[in-house]
Amino acid sequence: MLSPLRLCATLGAILVLAGACNSSKSAVEPSTPTTSNTVRSAAASKSSCNPPQVQYTPYPGHGDGLSQIPWIRGEPRASELVALLWYWPQEWQRRHLREARIFTGGVAPAGYNVKVMWVFLSRSAAGRAGSELVVEGRRLDGPGRFKDSFAAIGYAGQGEAPSYASIIVVPEPGCWRLNLSSGALRAHADFRAVKG
Repeated sequence: MLSPLRLCATLGAILVLAGACNSSKSAVEPSTPTTSNTVRSAAASKSSCNPPQVQYTPYPGHGDGLSQIPWIRGEPRASELVALLWYWPQEWQRRHLREARIFTGGVAPAGYNVKVMWVFLSRSAAGRAGSELVVEGRRLDGPGRFKDSFAAIGYAGQGEAPSYASIIVVPEPGCWRLNLSSGALRAHADFRAVKG
């Protein structure tokens, strides 16, 4: 049995070697040196990956043609953020896959874009939203970040719910938190990113 110090050193060496063999590093955030603290931090982050459950019930907002699209709730609940997952494959729907997943690279394996419509359903959201939604992705189980922004949209039946159409380009697999902001509105949603 290895002592705790040797175990940490061995894990650190394995992670350094794994990083050296990985030729596809994120262009957005450089990797950080591995220490026993980052090994513990990575282990803690992996256990905190808790994507929301995908809902197959009708969308709780309003809008023509939106009732059959799978969706998730954002956090905090008070934000009343809903994400409509336009990219959700038929196979996942048939299996009623519950974990919120997203494809890497912005494209699903079938060739269509990873489209998400973000809607703030709170009655007070209309007066606090901006004309643009900023999405900042942060990987929870390793290094990695990305940022993008999307314009507000309008559609039949929308009412006053601030809505934003997006194509989300997650750079690599892992657990990702997408932090969303528009005007005074703030929310986030976690996803398990899988290869697209």
